[in-house]
Amino acid sequence: MYYQSLKTISDYLTDKSNGALYRDQKLLIGQLEKLDEWLIQKPEFKTIHLNPNDFARYAAIREELAFELFFAGYKANVFEMMIEVRDFEDNYLGSISFEKYEEVRLQDVRQVSLKGEQIRLDPEMVSFWFKLMIQPDEYPASKSSVKEFPPKPFTNTNVVDELLEWDD
Repeated sequence: MYYQSLKTISDYLTDKSNGALYRDQKLLIGQLEKLDEWLIQKPEFKTIHLNPNDFARYAAIREELAFELFFAGYKANVFEMMIEVRDFEDNYLGSISFEKYEEVRLQDVRQVSLKGEQIRLDPEMVSFWFKLMIQPDEYPASKSSVKEFPPKPFTNTNVVDELLEWDD
């Protein structure tokens, strides 16, 4: 593996206090090699805005499974999670932290302050992105090209809510 630190995701998933949260624990751990291949082929500037859906297409797995893998990576400090808020015309309104999202999603009226104004947060307005927080331990002799897909943000808040309920 080029990113040896990805193994902390496996450690996180197999820790009995965490791993029981993930239904497809063995399948997730089995995707670490593909995640390693996918990450090492990306230019460094593309590792600050990673899309679990892109990885799902690369690895030929369900988008929800890819998100669970990235979420486990977030919990294992491999990734930082970023949550972008866009209006229904896809205009960028701002970003919120995962902690802020978690706080807002538990409110009866989900409102967040962005750019000085209160915005009612609808699940369709949020998309989840990840920033890689680790460096590779080694590099391949040459990077082969990865087929790039047009970005499609992960917006399935049902999966996020389900993971958060397990975390409570």
